[in-house]
Amino acid sequence: MTTAYRWTGLVFKDPTARKTLERLTAFARFGSPLLLTGEAGTGKRETARLYHRFRWERDDGFVHLSAGNLSADLAYTELFGYRKGAFSGADSDRPGAADRTSESGSTLYLSSLELLPSSLFTPLVELIESHRFQPLGDERSKEYRGGLVLSSPLSLESLKELLPPSLFYALNAYHIPLPPLRERPKDILPLAKFFLKELNRRGGIKKDLDPEMATFLQAYTFPGNLRELRNLLESAYISGQEESLLRLAHLSGVGSTPPSQLLKEAMEERWTYEELEKRYFLEVYKREGGRRKRIASSLGITARSVYNLLLKYGLAHGKDQGPLGGEK
Repeated sequence: MTTAYRWTGLVFKDPTARKTLERLTAFARFGSPLLLTGEAGTGKRETARLYHRFRWERDDGFVHLSAGNLSADLAYTELFGYRKGAFSGADSDRPGAADRTSESGSTLYLSSLELLPSSLFTPLVELIESHRFQPLGDERSKEYRGGLVLSSPLSLESLKELLPPSLFYALNAYHIPLPPLRERPKDILPLAKFFLKELNRRGGIKKDLDPEMATFLQAYTFPGNLRELRNLLESAYISGQEESLLRLAHLSGVGSTPPSQLLKEAMEERWTYEELEKRYFLEVYKREGGRRKRIASSLGITARSVYNLLLKYGLAHGKDQGPLGGEK
């Protein structure tokens, strides 16, 4: 069973992703705040929009603020607003993001939590725990009736080191980690087809995935997650021009990881030798468009060794008739 949400570009088929969806739905329906963590490209903003849809059953009214764009001087008023006369030049009331989402019954999404100015720690705890906030210059606090989603690319453990205990423990019970694409392999092809359907609509040419392309996508680790998959398909769609199939050849030079970066990732993430071999082989396979003679030449190994690696990583197809079978 596949669950797809067209307005967010999210697909949930893999068991890991479906558990995420179930937890998200429960928090939204109960009106709880939400803390999302996940690597770049895992769909934090889209997931926040999905929370908004589940909670309010509509798409409009969603307000996104990035903590990284809030200066220390203006952060409070951007979030909570101010009243006329609060300071010199405050000639009229100005609602903040919390005002707007509370009045309209919608969701405030605050991303890059790790960059939040420290001046907002205490009022944010108040917003989460007491559902109240106080615009600058107002004598009374106001009830907050909107939804609240916060996110960070950092892990929960890292946030614990950065945030004050009051804020961390106000949020950690409402935490949902978004799994990277490499941990939800059953979603890769449904997502690819989902994105390709949108590309077909935009481009006006109906295209499908070549079998070798589909096999490669399933084997690739996608360090850039959903964003990389979407961009990779769009680039291949454009490169293929009038062709009806997206082929590996359309990916030549697209999205390749430099060997130095690959080695750096391997060292930082403590890959096994097997993992490093597979990742490097897939990068060369993609770069050479699946052409085995070129792969063999690039790696300095025999065509038979390339064929054995294709078998090992599930990239050989029934049309292959040996180490060089089926190659153009």
